[in-house]
Amino acid sequence: SLYNLKVLKCKELDSYDDRNFFVETETGDKFVFKVHNGVESLNRAFVEAQNATLLHLSSKGFGVPTPVASPLTHAHISDATLKLKDGTERRHAVRLLVWV
Repeated sequence: SLYNLKVLKCKELDSYDDRNFFVETETGDKFVFKVHNGVESLNRAFVEAQNATLLHLSSKGFGVPTPVASPLTHAHISDATLKLKDGTERRHAVRLLVWV
């Protein structure tokens, strides 16, 4: 797994463009697992800018959904190949963010 989590609960959240899932682990930690839409997944710089902004705000004490680095890649953005409704596969950017 990308984040080595033991998931206790997982629930899809309402979202406009992306797919977002509320995740609670066995240790009680809570996260949002975000699967970016195809357009944002192709624009890695856009997602990296979002992460940089969130990490900066978090370092200044703001309660924001802080990106979590994958223990496998040590990156705040990972890739996942997922099947679309029509059966074709597409690479998507995925992130894990601390639940606020």
